[in-house]
Amino acid sequence: MKTFSIINLLGQTVMQGDISDKTVNISNLKQGVYLIKFNSDKKQIIRRFIKE
Repeated sequence: MKTFSIINLLGQTVMQGDISDKTVNISNLKQGVYLIKFNSDKKQIIRRFIKE
């Protein structure tokens, strides 16, 4: 199973869910800097992004 979490810079998880396709709707997030963490059975990837 593949899941994602979006974390703000205070360390709070603000969104999470299963990855069913290749997009994540972030329209309800406030402007700011976030981390997105992708998890699969064998791997974890963390990337920083800016919502403007």
